[in-house]
Order: sequence, then structure tokens, then C-alpha cells
Amino acid sequence: MQVIRKEHESIERLSLDSHLRQSIFNRLVGKRNTDNLELLDLLGLKYDIQNDAFIANYYVGSAWIDKSKDCSLVILPKYDGLDFMKMFMTCFENKDIGNYVEKLFYINVNDKPIPIPQDQFKIEPLTVAYFINLVSEIVNQGLKKDFIIYSETLKGKVKGKILFTEYLRHQVAKKRYDKIPCSYQEYEYDCLENRVIKKALILCKRYLIRNKKSFAKLETQIERMVDKALVAFRNVGDDVYQWELERIHINPIFKYYKLALPLAKMIILNQGLHVNTEHQKGVQLFPPFIINMPILFELYVLHHLRNRYGNEEIGYQKRTSDGRNILDFIKLNDKLIIDTKYKKAWEEGESTDNIRQLSGYARNNDVRRRILNCYDEHFVCPCLILYPNNERGVKDFESAPEHWLDDDGTIIFDEIERVDSYQKFYKLGVKLPYNTSLTADG
Repeated sequence: MQVIRKEHESIERLSLDSHLRQSIFNRLVGKRNTDNLELLDLLGLKYDIQNDAFIANYYVGSAWIDKSKDCSLVILPKYDGLDFMKMFMTCFENKDIGNYVEKLFYINVNDKPIPIPQDQFKIEPLTVAYFINLVSEIVNQGLKKDFIIYSETLKGKVKGKILFTEYLRHQVAKKRYDKIPCSYQEYEYDCLENRVIKKALILCKRYLIRNKKSFAKLETQIERMVDKALVAFRNVGDDVYQWELERIHINPIFKYYKLALPLAKMIILNQGLHVNTEHQKGVQLFPPFIINMPILFELYVLHHLRNRYGNEEIGYQKRTSDGRNILDFIKLNDKLIIDTKYKKAWEEGESTDNIRQLSGYARNNDVRRRILNCYDEHFVCPCLILYPNNERGVKDFESAPEHWLDDDGTIIFDEIERVDSYQKFYKLGVKLPYNTSLTADG
């Protein structure tokens, strides 16, 4: 049995059979919210006591409820046809992506695959793009080195340690005293981890050649990233045996290796990331995965803001000195506090809780003085909510003016809407990329 819902939709408890109902309860007991997607259970599902129902959260993907009974959960995006891959590729242009990649996307490559709707998730190209971006981050930070053990018979010299048993048996016995078998180590790039990643990169390039249509306008960008990565791995071999994949030791110090190597293993074992597809049922089999939609939206907006105004003008994830308050964005020249809210509620109205949150930031002395450089106690810091809106939103900020507001709060950036119930509080819709071939009805 499979339960399929969209983000924030409810799953009525009595609509489930008793076994499935109890399995979900058992999984949710004692669970707390976590930023680590690897530890998030059942895609962040919550139980609503008042309505006696389970409520989907801000995550999309798939998860096992009970593998022994083939019971699984699939959460679809609330926006039909949302182009995940284009958003991901945009996000990876941010230099800050490395700090949040573990909160953005996770695939449990070692788990049993789950059937997911083929018309909703183009998961193969998304995973390839994600892996290539991870490898690009490895290249930017520099490849790791390791000690490689070599065994070689040297003539007239010694390197490392002598293999005496082999020397006596094969050389002394034949009176070849000058030929000495040695074992030595070299500290170089051609280690197992790098060979595994290079092998997966080559398979990804073959996948790109076979499936150019899946990447549409992003094809050139991804191919360029693959070619750049392969140049960086030019001193690394690509011979990998299956038994070697079990010997990989992933050092948590190397964040991107930790994220990329499990995916590389999956790509190699599947020889190019073939997702098993059951055409008659319109589903594809893929390991459990999870996408954090608010983080995806936040990083997507970050790219467009910094692409227009630069890193100095747009502050991101600024913390107060006590660490208790974190601001999504600030726009310094307007002394503007900006927060992203991945909520439909802002399309037609407003959320009082969100308004209170930003209003609290605007009155925090540390935010005003240290972060916004505002020392006028009578000045009301303006606040802005950015939310998805494909009808009245902005596609990007390329045509946005240098200043969005003047000193008295008059709107200069025409697309901004005033929240009339509050002083100097505004909202602005942002258009998201869509793939019209992905619809709720397939």
C-alpha cells in the first residue's frame, strides 16, 4: 500500500488500515524536528490531535512506513509542475550552498527503492545534477590526497621496506642480488575515493549524452561542470572494482566527499543511474529521498538577490550576538529586513505569526545597531516577506531598482505590496520555474 499526498495535506487516521495507522504512530512517538534530513522520520509527518489526522510538512519525497508490508509514503509538491532541477542548479551557484546542502537534499542510497510517480519526479536528472554540483564543490575546495601502497622490484636501490621473503625466494635464489622487491607509499591524488568519484563522473557524462532532453536549457551548464571536474581529476584513475566499493572509508571532515561518495557508489552499481521504471504503472523505483522545500526556495531567492546586488549589499543568515535570532536576508541600503516564507497563505493574505517574527527582529537593538548600522531609535526598520507567487511575482531582480523604498517608506520597487495593517511592512511575490509537462494529472 502507498499513501500519496501533497505538502501540508492531511491523512485522515481512520482512512488507513489499523496496521498502517499503528506503524505511523510508532514511528512518530518521541520524534522531534531536526535540521538533519538523514535523521528526519517519515518526511516530517505530524499528528494533529484536534482533527485526528496526520499532516504532511514542508518536505517532499518518499519514505518507508513499513518495508515488510511494502507500505510507503510519498509527498508531492504543493505547486504542480515545479521545476526542481532548475531551482537546484540555480542554488548551487551560491557560495553559501555548502553550509546548507545537508539540509537541502538527501537520498538514502542503501535503502530499498520505493515506487514514486514518474510524472511528478524527474529524479534521474535531478540526482545527476546534484552529484555533479557536489563534485564541483570538491574541485573548488581541492581534491583530497591519501597514501597509496606500491609494490615494485627495483634495480640497485631500495625504497620503503624490502620484501625479504620475496627477495630470498625469487631473487637471491636466482643470484639476482641487485633486484630488490620493495613496498612503499606515495601521498597522491589517485586514492580509492577519488577513483570512485571519477568513475561516477564518467558515467554521468554518458548519461548526459543519452538524455540531453531531460536537462533542457541546463545541458550546456552541466556539461561544462563535468568537463571542468574531469580536468581536475586528470591524475586520478577510473578503475574501480565492486569489492573496492565496500572498502571506502568516508571521513566526515571532508563534507562533500561524505555526501558525494554514497551517490557515486549508487551510480557505479547501477552503471549510470538507471532508475528502474515500471511503465505500465507509471512509476519508477528509487531509494527514499527528501527535499527541504523552504531551504530550496530560500537559496533560490538568495542567488537572484546577490546576482543583482552583490554579497556586500545582501546579507544572509545574519545572527544576533546571543545566537537566538537568525535573519534570512537584509538589504543594507534600505535597512530592510527580509524573510522568505514558502507559504500559499501570503498569496491572498498574511500570516500574523510571520509578521510578529520580523517585527521582533526590527526592534532588536543588536539587529538595528550591529547588523543594520541603524542608531536612530525613532526609525522604524521596514520588513518584507518574499513568497512564491507566479501570477503577481517577479521572475528575478535584474530590473529591480537600487533602492526599494525611500526614507519615509514610500515604495519605489513597484511590484512590492504594502501590508496595510502594519507600519512599514511589505510583501513581494517571487515566480518559480515550472515544467509544464509535470502536472498533477500526469
